[in-house]
Amino acid sequence: MVQLEHSSFFIARSGRTHGPLTWSEVNSYLSYGSLKPTDLVCTEDSKDWRPVIEWKRAIEGDPDEEAAAAALAESELSGWKLCLHKLQSAMRRKPATHTPRRRIVRFREWEHVPEDQRSTLILRDLFLGFFFPPRLWRACTHVFSQHIFRKAKDEAGYLKIWPQGMETFCTVLIIINALCWLTLIATFNEHILPHLRLAFDFVMESVQTRLNEAGR
Repeated sequence: MVQLEHSSFFIARSGRTHGPLTWSEVNSYLSYGSLKPTDLVCTEDSKDWRPVIEWKRAIEGDPDEEAAAAALAESELSGWKLCLHKLQSAMRRKPATHTPRRRIVRFREWEHVPEDQRSTLILRDLFLGFFFPPRLWRACTHVFSQHIFRKAKDEAGYLKIWPQGMETFCTVLIIINALCWLTLIATFNEHILPHLRLAFDFVMESVQTRLNEAGR
């Protein structure tokens, strides 16, 4: 087991570096979904950037003997017994699973908040996304799947998060945006497209007339 629990760590994500952080903070962010296993981490004494999951394995060590024995026993099963064993194992693990969205990772400093959880960037994408729907859908996905942090702080000194009512707001915004685009498309097909077709036919007729005159 690598003794790095007391070192300071830096995280590289989306081209930006965050830190210094303790390993406890890094591990909690990873457990609660604020960090991806593929995000890069290094210590203050080293520039060896490696994925978070590699540091986690190095610090926590290999699985214990009981887990290794279970894996070995599973490898010795065959056929339908192996499938049944995997199904039973999955059913036993299912109650222990949790959704990271409902677990709150608190931040005190704005610089430590991942960019896809910053309210300023989400608001920008919600506004611009009204004219470019894919951007709106991406911003709403962030709101639905994780907590969005504001710059304001609560009494304990932690950054405040958006209330769950923002999810309802995003749902309504998507519906309104879809209705607006459907209305715009219907209006274009009914009033503008026929005029464009007439103009195209007129241009093609003029070109054909000139070609016929040139052929004579």
